[in-house]
Amino acid sequence: MRLSSKIIVSLGMCITLSFFAFSYLIFRAEQDIGFNIFLYGFCFLSIVIFFLVFLIKKFLTPLREIAHNAKEISHGNLNRKIRIKSSEEYAEITEAIEHLASNLNKFINPVVKTDRLANLGRLASGIAHEVRNPLEPIKGSAELLQNLYREDEVIKKYTQIIKDEISVLSSFLDEFLEFARPREPSFQQTDINILVAETLSLMEHYATEHNMRISKNLSGNLPRIYVDPQQIKQVFMNIIINAVQAKKNGEGLLTVKTRAEEFVVIEFFDYGKGIPRDKLGEIFEPFFTTKEKGTGLGLAMCRNIIIKHGGRIEIDSGYGQWTLVRIIFPVRFSGKK
Repeated sequence: MRLSSKIIVSLGMCITLSFFAFSYLIFRAEQDIGFNIFLYGFCFLSIVIFFLVFLIKKFLTPLREIAHNAKEISHGNLNRKIRIKSSEEYAEITEAIEHLASNLNKFINPVVKTDRLANLGRLASGIAHEVRNPLEPIKGSAELLQNLYREDEVIKKYTQIIKDEISVLSSFLDEFLEFARPREPSFQQTDINILVAETLSLMEHYATEHNMRISKNLSGNLPRIYVDPQQIKQVFMNIIINAVQAKKNGEGLLTVKTRAEEFVVIEFFDYGKGIPRDKLGEIFEPFFTTKEKGTGLGLAMCRNIIIKHGGRIEIDSGYGQWTLVRIIFPVRFSGKK
């Protein structure tokens, strides 16, 4: 039986008892005990009934509101807020329900994302297979036409466009597959400063070509930590490419720092275009990008890699002024499950 039904039954019982008590008073009044007793009894019973109705309305209305909101939450609206004016006891109940819904939301969202990523991985394999199969023959045909008609500038121009676009598509497929079905890290004890230096050396020509100067400030007392060197280089390269692409007109500056606290911290700070404040919460979402030609997979892939290393990645930005990317690795993480 629902709570409201129980309260209504209780009210009915009280009214019934009151009726019998009232009837008894009438009977006694008829026995010449006096009209005053009857009048006092009638007033008393009226007050009791009024008080009962008031209490039931006071307690039943917020309970109904709580029940309605709890039903909405049970149907999947986990962000619903319960707003009722009630006593402290009901405030504790609503707070507990909202807290439960919030925790469920935090638990369910990663599960849903994991399921989506698993489905995306299966889809990615099929796409890669179907799209990649004709790419190489098309590219080979374009190269053959270039060789056969070396003197024809029109054929040379358009076959080069075909080859370039195939390279772009192939690169996108590689990035898509890396995000959707990433390989498991191969952990080894590593000096992060060496990884940073090697990555900067690899990216030096690219940065210079785009008028970006890179400054580094590497701490000399970093502990060696367990990472997959190739995957972490990939993360660093992605962040550097983003910084170069976000550069304003003129020479840009990217500063790379490392330091050791309770964790090993790597920071990339650039004075580029920045990211709008209202977009910061979305930048790690797959396929979200603020760039005209971006795929929206780079930062999502970086986050996945960092999470598998037991770390975290944070981004802050002043729109139109700067962007800070901070990567944090635990010192004692071994990569073993």
